[in-house]
Amino acid sequence: MVVRLGGCHCGAVRYDLAGDLGLIVNCYCRDCRRAHGSAFSTVTLVSNTDFRVCAGEESVREYQAGTGSRFFCERCGGQLFNRAASMPGLTTLVIATLDKEPIEPPRIHINVESKAPWYEILDGRPEFQALPPVHSRR
Repeated sequence: MVVRLGGCHCGAVRYDLAGDLGLIVNCYCRDCRRAHGSAFSTVTLVSNTDFRVCAGEESVREYQAGTGSRFFCERCGGQLFNRAASMPGLTTLVIATLDKEPIEPPRIHINVESKAPWYEILDGRPEFQALPPVHSRR
C-alpha cells in the first residue's frame, strides 16, 4: 500500500493518506474560488479512514460553511481539506497539499455553473454544472 504524505504551506500541519486517491477534479464553485483565491481548486475524494492528521493537529482550524466544513492551518492559512455534510465518510483533499502531487491531470470539471466568467475551460474534459454522482475512486 502506498502512503502519501502532505501538509500545509508552513509545515505546521502534516497528514498521511494510506489509500488511493479518488477521482481528481477541478472545482469551480464560488466557495472554492474564494477559499483558494483562484479560478478553481483541484481536489480529490479520499476515505476518512485512510486520512489522518499526524502532526500539528492543534494548528488545524475549521470554518463551517453552509454545506460542510473547510480545514486550514491557523499559522499560514493554507487550505488542507474539506468535509461535506452530504458525503459522510469522505474527505475532499486539496491536491496541492500533497508532498508528491500525482502526474495525472484532473479528469473532470465540476460546479462550472459558478465559474469565473473570465476563465475558459479548454481541455475538452467533461464538465458538470453541479456535483456529479459521487464516485470516490477513478
